[in-house]
Amino acid sequence: MKRMTSAAAAVLLVASLDAGAASLRFDNSAQKPSDSEWVYQLGDLTATVTSQGGPLFYNGVERAIGVGTSVFNGAIANNETVTVHFNQPVTLSQISFRQWENPGPLGTVYDRVVLSWDEGQSITLTDSGQGVDLLDDFVLPDIELTQFTLTPDHHNTAFYLWGVEVETADIPLPAAAWLFGSALLGLGVAGRRRETHAS
Repeated sequence: MKRMTSAAAAVLLVASLDAGAASLRFDNSAQKPSDSEWVYQLGDLTATVTSQGGPLFYNGVERAIGVGTSVFNGAIANNETVTVHFNQPVTLSQISFRQWENPGPLGTVYDRVVLSWDEGQSITLTDSGQGVDLLDDFVLPDIELTQFTLTPDHHNTAFYLWGVEVETADIPLPAAAWLFGSALLGLGVAGRRRETHAS
């Protein structure tokens, strides 16, 4: 009976867990239906990346993906955008990208990237704009969304999407799992009562 009770507890524990946080890296492992559509798979989570203004490409030096029309304008340099669509609602908690900045006069900020998502909401991710950054990690205020778009707001910013941290929604507990778990718990309780009455 102890084994049955433990099994029931395990079923309920596993069923109550959420899918948890996932780190999604935008590397060269994507399925590529077209030059402007790349698909990444992480368990049950599918992320489809699409571009406007040029084809997607993988930059081996930056180890990230970008969108551009030639080697000279780099990635996302001339009103180009990248959009990431998820196959289910997620909570976006961090976004990481690599970028080259065009140094300008002291105090000039070249490094603004607009993050927009469902229903027209947006925030601006801003860095110093001086020199070269290898990797920027922006911790976000847990944004619930099904897709987001990144749009640099200065043509001198070359932007490469490196990865995101997301959390998927809770996994609903199937009725069959509740029924099975309840039955096992019931058997465990009944077995304990028999043992009590027998002694």
